Amino acid sequence: MEPSVAARILIQFADQKQEFNKRPTKIGRRSLSRSISQSSTDSYSSAASYTDSSDDETSPRDKQQKNSKGSSDFCVKNIKQAEFGRREIEIAEQEMPALMALRKRAQGEKPLAGAKIVGCTHITAQTAVLMETLGALGAQCRWAACNIYSTLNEVAAALAESGFPVFAWKGESEDDFWWCIDRCVNVEGWQPNMILDDGGDLTHWIYKKYPNMFKKIKGIVEESVTGVHRLYQLSKAGKLCVPAMNVNDSVTKQKFDNLYCCRESILDGLKRTTDMMFGGKQVVVCGYGEVGKGCCAALKAMGSIVYVTEIDPICALQACMDGFRLVKLNEVIRQVDIVITCTGNKNVVTREHLDRMKNSCIVCNMGHSNTEIDVASLRTPELTWERVRSQVDHVIWPDGKRIVLLAEGRLLNLSCSTVPTFVLSITATTQALALIELYNAPEGRYKQDVYLLPKKMDEYVASLHLPTFDAHLTELTDEQAKYLGLNKNGPFKPNYYSPALSGRTANCAAGRGRGRRLQPIAVEGAGPGSRREAAGWPGAEIAEPLREAADRSRMEDSAAPGAGSPPANGNGNGNGNGGGKGKQAAPKGREAFRSQRRESESSVDCPTLEFEYGDADGHAAELSELYSYTENLEFTTNRRCFEEDFKTQVQGKEWLELEEDAQKAYVMGLLDRLEVVSRDQRLKVARAVLYLAQGTFGECDSEVDVLHWSRYNCFLLYQMGTFSAFLELLHMEIDNSQACSSALRKPAISIADSTELRVLLSVMYLMVENIRLERETDSCGWRTARETFRTELSFSMHNEEPFALLLFSMVTKFCSGLAPHFPIKKVLLLLWKVVMFTLGGFEHLQALKVQKRAELGLPPLAEDSIQVVKSMRAASPPSYTLDLGESQLAPPPSKLRGRRGSRRQLLTKQDSLDIYNERDLFKTEEPTTEEEEESAGDGERTLDGELDLLEQDPLVPPPPSQAPLSAERVAFPKGLPWAPKVRQKDIEHFLELSRNKFIGFTLGQDTDTLVGLPRPIHESVKTLKQGEEVVPETPCEILYQGMLYSLPQYMIALLKILLAAAPTSKAKTDSINILADVLPEEMP
Repeated sequence: MEPSVAARILIQFADQKQEFNKRPTKIGRRSLSRSISQSSTDSYSSAASYTDSSDDETSPRDKQQKNSKGSSDFCVKNIKQAEFGRREIEIAEQEMPALMALRKRAQGEKPLAGAKIVGCTHITAQTAVLMETLGALGAQCRWAACNIYSTLNEVAAALAESGFPVFAWKGESEDDFWWCIDRCVNVEGWQPNMILDDGGDLTHWIYKKYPNMFKKIKGIVEESVTGVHRLYQLSKAGKLCVPAMNVNDSVTKQKFDNLYCCRESILDGLKRTTDMMFGGKQVVVCGYGEVGKGCCAALKAMGSIVYVTEIDPICALQACMDGFRLVKLNEVIRQVDIVITCTGNKNVVTREHLDRMKNSCIVCNMGHSNTEIDVASLRTPELTWERVRSQVDHVIWPDGKRIVLLAEGRLLNLSCSTVPTFVLSITATTQALALIELYNAPEGRYKQDVYLLPKKMDEYVASLHLPTFDAHLTELTDEQAKYLGLNKNGPFKPNYYSPALSGRTANCAAGRGRGRRLQPIAVEGAGPGSRREAAGWPGAEIAEPLREAADRSRMEDSAAPGAGSPPANGNGNGNGNGGGKGKQAAPKGREAFRSQRRESESSVDCPTLEFEYGDADGHAAELSELYSYTENLEFTTNRRCFEEDFKTQVQGKEWLELEEDAQKAYVMGLLDRLEVVSRDQRLKVARAVLYLAQGTFGECDSEVDVLHWSRYNCFLLYQMGTFSAFLELLHMEIDNSQACSSALRKPAISIADSTELRVLLSVMYLMVENIRLERETDSCGWRTARETFRTELSFSMHNEEPFALLLFSMVTKFCSGLAPHFPIKKVLLLLWKVVMFTLGGFEHLQALKVQKRAELGLPPLAEDSIQVVKSMRAASPPSYTLDLGESQLAPPPSKLRGRRGSRRQLLTKQDSLDIYNERDLFKTEEPTTEEEEESAGDGERTLDGELDLLEQDPLVPPPPSQAPLSAERVAFPKGLPWAPKVRQKDIEHFLELSRNKFIGFTLGQDTDTLVGLPRPIHESVKTLKQGEEVVPETPCEILYQGMLYSLPQYMIALLKILLAAAPTSKAKTDSINILADVLPEEMP
């Protein structure tokens, strides 16, 4: 190094060290809601780099800086630090062989020529090597930081000096963060066509603020858990209008970056910030994914006592077998010295946990986002924040307890230390290849969805790093390759293979990791001799998109192409051993299945099911309960029908952009178009209405928005009379004899036989469920509409019968076999919601019971009905009751020896309560002389040793003895402690029949005139009037009156469905679970 250069470095180094010892007095635009101690200083010994140094405290946004070329298109902390940054970049290049190899291979061509890449990642020396590599490949780049603490200021300055527009510095405020992203994007005369993102913030900003620009993007490459999750949300909502590559779930990212990088950098970050010793310290690591595995391995090697928390049973079992104790956070929060989060979730460590931590407990985060630790709950007046060194805060409680919070809950290793360059080289190379693949892909190869990196590229990235270790790969012979069914040059793993599928943490619960690889297919121009193949780029394999709906089951995942078949060696380990064992194991598997089936058929007992009864689950769960996975494709159909109809009526706007009056006008038009003769046209309009009731999910960004618009649209639909219109259509479908006869002729019923019924019932269910839900924020108009709707459902609607009665009739038709195509699951769900809406739930009914008992002067019940119902458990009758029933059907031996034995034989068919009620309460237990003689006669004629059946049967205990009662005999039915209740119409009906019989005419509702009727009729009327009660016309009374004449049929139908859907059904029965409602359109 020249003396002048060395002198300048030493002078600047000394100035920077002085700056570290100064207490910051001005933070520009950044506002901190915390008190900083007067003694707070930044410790130079813990600084990761020269990043914290600055010549003043002025915000970079207020500075006017230019590089040596005169350009000012950047915003960094201090452009004078460029020389230090260049040294950092040169050091990083030595540990990033793959990117340097890509630069050499690109000397003859520029695969990214014309690409305009806007990036938002951690700005470190490793990122700088990636940016300069992309520039060497022909791309133009503009860059911002994805983390406000991870930027290395000297590296940012070096990039700006090299001509890269960089907008980032360490310690940005939230306002600065978004300003930097906007400066990267909003440039006159510069339209980005590629996005490289880490966290999804850049993608979200362009999507929200510059939608026209977003539509022109050619591809997105995302490498973080959070960003991938956001992309899948856009994809599910149908708003992802560009292809995206999920780099986070690639094998190279999961196996190397997440595991090995965190295994080394976790110790570095903790040492630099706390100078602590790890031996003997108790540490809890939240999450045992790849990041958690790396952290646990490093801390265990240093002698720490490591606990693990996990939600995934598979990851939890891995933790246990790796020697870590699996706990809940609450169990160890008081004793641990360090808490590390690495789940990708939110609120993993809450204020309650923070309050219970021991003094000087260290809290840090290794996940991407700052949501895992509830830092916001610590910004309260009673807590004092004290900055003790760079990125280290003491949060002090009023009692003097303090916790050590690192990087304010943000990413520890990139905020407080450095990370291994070699590992980041693997990730950076993967990102570069993903950009090349998306940019050079011919039109139509990648559609508007999220893709995983093709397996060939994963292996290509790994092969570029092997020369660093002087590693030599073994090559397959032709015979070995043929035996394994593989190409000699790879790929060597099946396309569905991914370490992310076997070890996920809480990010799996957030809906991540839904992309899947399919087998690669050939593409024109991608074979040998093509432009990219000649340049040495990886093969042009394609991963076709596979959209996965929110309710798709895991079992469907195993049925993906290639996912169900093992590799050619038969054991899936790829080593060639055990070939052909798969075929030998098949008979054993079938035999085990048959044995298991025989065991299930030989037993009628069912396991105890642990669950609780309740009115309903969460609102979102209740809505999703309506659908089965075979209806997945119908969501797209509903959306298409709505959009086709909406475009013909409204131009240039979406549903969410319309005013309320315009929305009402459109709904009125839909209802008019429902009244068409064509069944197909009517179904399309009904699907459009269903899409509205489902919340117009194609225009929403999140599940919360979908639920909000679903409620809003349902209230709007009801106010416009949609429910009445659909009720008429439902009656038409119920009376559709042609559909019924067609269904009866089919050997198997599919969902295609009930399409229109399912659409109608789905709309009605969504309206009932959304309107039924009460919230404090509901407007007066909504509250009034809810009560009106409740009244309409409770009282007479179509043909003067409650709506619930119509649904009951559908249940009986289904069970009688007259309408097997009825979607009985939807019918029962709608029936349950209507009954609960009109009659009330558990708590409402219990309150009514307590109120009525108080009005009648009855004592309150000691038991809580809700708790009694909740404690009920499903159970099957014991097997020996079946034998008991058969023995009771046989003629008893005592039948030939007198009436006494026959009488007791009949009693064994009743339970103990029935036997008790059959006994007269007003009779003493002393037998009459006649009975004594008869009993004595029976005793002489019975066999020796024969016992009384009541004494013999342990299931039917003898009735308890009753004390003699001396009370006046009243007209009580046996065993009932109250008088019968007679309705007015019952007396009218009785007199009408009597008058027709005895005098030949009726007097209508007159119940007082008894002239001409016999004396016994007078006594009967008098007796009936003693129990007469005026029953108010409540919804329950109206429904009871409507059901009364067919009540047995309704109950029998419900019992049939209950038995068909019960978990105790045997495997050998021919019936299926009719509540599943998942039969495909074409039965095999």
